[in-house]
Amino acid sequence: MSLVQAEDTTYGSATAAELSSPTPLPTTVELLSDPSRRRIIAAGFCLAFFAIGFDPLFALWNYTPIPLGGLGRETHEIGLLLSTAAIVGMILNGFVFHRLERRFGSLTVFITGMSLWSINFIAMPIISALVRTLGESADYAASPHLKGVWFAAFCVLLVEKMASLAYPAYLLVVREAVPDPGSVGAVFGLAQTAGSIGKCIAPAFMS
Repeated sequence: MSLVQAEDTTYGSATAAELSSPTPLPTTVELLSDPSRRRIIAAGFCLAFFAIGFDPLFALWNYTPIPLGGLGRETHEIGLLLSTAAIVGMILNGFVFHRLERRFGSLTVFITGMSLWSINFIAMPIISALVRTLGESADYAASPHLKGVWFAAFCVLLVEKMASLAYPAYLLVVREAVPDPGSVGAVFGLAQTAGSIGKCIAPAFMS
């Protein structure tokens, strides 16, 4: 009986020792030493840079007079346009994203969303050139040829809302890059730091 008790005591003390010295968590340098994880964190910078930079750029583009390269829209028109697109964005995030993620995977949705930003940044100067070409020098806004161009500008904003699906997809991609449960906060912190840097730089750079 004493031998059993001794074994139990030894086992119990060993277990307590193991619990008292958990496996050390990876440091920031160790987390960044993985190339794939570095690429994911850098992608967070790009996502924030494009997303935050597009908002003031779109507003300035719409408000700037047509001869200067903008669309010459009124402030209430821009507000209505942004509000309508925001409703579309809520529908996409609430009812469409989970279906796309389940069918194609978070990484594919993220890459596709990031690719859509390039379409917008290329389309905006093309639309501006069309407006100046189709508009009449005497009165750009009153030109009957520009109605389709205004619709094209709205389509740019819709593409932006589809590109914004990269945001929730990115969170899932970051979660998959976590090496162990104890590093969740550290990895997300690095991703958020990279995104914050992008948010700081984008508005000044875009405007």
